Amino acid sequence: MNAARTHDPLGRLVLGVGGGPLVAVERVAGGGNNRAVRVEAMHGRYFAKNYFRDGVDPRDRMGAETAFLRHCAAHSIAGVPRLLATDDDAALALFGWIDGRAASQTPVSGADVDAALAFFARLNAERVDPRALELPAASEASFSLAEHFSAVERRVATLEGAAEVDPELADFVSGQLRPLWSAIRARVEGDAVRGWSDPLSARQRCLSPSDFGFHNALRTADGSLLFHDFEYAGWDDPAKTVADFFFQPRSGVGGDEYGRFADRVIEILGLDPSERRRIDVLRPLMGLRWCCIHAGQRVADAARRRRYAGAERRAAEGLGRARALAASLRGM
Repeated sequence: MNAARTHDPLGRLVLGVGGGPLVAVERVAGGGNNRAVRVEAMHGRYFAKNYFRDGVDPRDRMGAETAFLRHCAAHSIAGVPRLLATDDDAALALFGWIDGRAASQTPVSGADVDAALAFFARLNAERVDPRALELPAASEASFSLAEHFSAVERRVATLEGAAEVDPELADFVSGQLRPLWSAIRARVEGDAVRGWSDPLSARQRCLSPSDFGFHNALRTADGSLLFHDFEYAGWDDPAKTVADFFFQPRSGVGGDEYGRFADRVIEILGLDPSERRRIDVLRPLMGLRWCCIHAGQRVADAARRRRYAGAERRAAEGLGRARALAASLRGM
């Protein structure tokens, strides 16, 4: 992309941080909800994101990510990008450039999982800080069984509506998704213990990077990991944070790490060991939510985000992933 064609807001942000005039701007692939570019300026290199906004989707992705990164900066939490400047009107944020490659390009090791847990620990060491309590809830955060059930039911109902004009989706929803949802809900309700119907207390909640995994990590030259993309970050249920880490299809982490990861999350948060069982019981429910996320790539508002970000292929693959995951959840 020729720098002369760059919108003025980007040039102003770069000038404002001392980068000087723009030299070149190049599109960076990878994100599913935004447009990302590498910026070459007279006095430095930067990374910029132009966030998707749509009247149908009220989520403030830019607000969530910038609030999360400012919290990290305030507490000297390393392993995240450096936020340099923002232009809210233009839905634009400027970051320091980081040389590295996608961590998911190479096999994930136990040391990588340890690095992810260490980052989660650093983040939650500060969760009692009054400023941390001002951070928003994570995207689609749920803090009780009723809220989890409602979140999944909304997604299933949305897919049922879209299926009226999509025969392939209709076959999946009626043949796999709705029966599986009924079975999983009954199983979770049967396994729930007294007190689980109450909302989680502040002590039981966690600060979650959300969409957390090695698909959103860079491996730098020295081998260390840097986590990024915090557009859905905020307060969440630890059970959802653990499950999402493993259900995200591009994360690259094997299921054999699940038990160790879940145990360590309980330890990091200082929760009673009895609360570990809750993570296991809710796991298939979270998996069903991921079935809906995959299949939902075909729904109109998700398709608009993918077109904006240049990620149409991900939408095309969604229904196949939903079918495969639904099949695996039957025996979980």
